Amino acid sequence: MHAHYFPLRFLQALAEGGGPPAFPVDLSRPDRPLVRLGTLQVALDPTYWDLERRIERMNGQGVQVQA
Repeated sequence: MHAHYFPLRFLQALAEGGGPPAFPVDLSRPDRPLVRLGTLQVALDPTYWDLERRIERMNGQGVQVQA
């Protein structure tokens, strides 16, 4: 099992108030927030915070359950 889901309010709180030093969040592009994990920078798409889109993607990939 492996899943990543970040409510948008959580990402906004990290960007505004700061979070763990190893997990900065950049919301300068609201449609593609950037998170950094060490030296890796990842652009998130809406399926990371929009449940409707997430379920649609899961259905398209044959994923039945997310924990």
